[in-house]
Amino acid sequence: YENDTQSSDNVNFLRVGWSSKQLTTLKPILSDIEYLQDQHLLLTVKSLDGYESY
Repeated sequence: YENDTQSSDNVNFLRVGWSSKQLTTLKPILSDIEYLQDQHLLLTVKSLDGYESY
């Protein structure tokens, strides 16, 4: 998905953002909510103009 916002407060640092309308709703396959609250989601962001991922 293409991002909504981009900003750069520091040199060599780019902050990107997406709206909730652009992202798919994730549905957990586990029903234990207490366990899921302690878990993290790892995302990879890939550039459109190269093969880099961040």
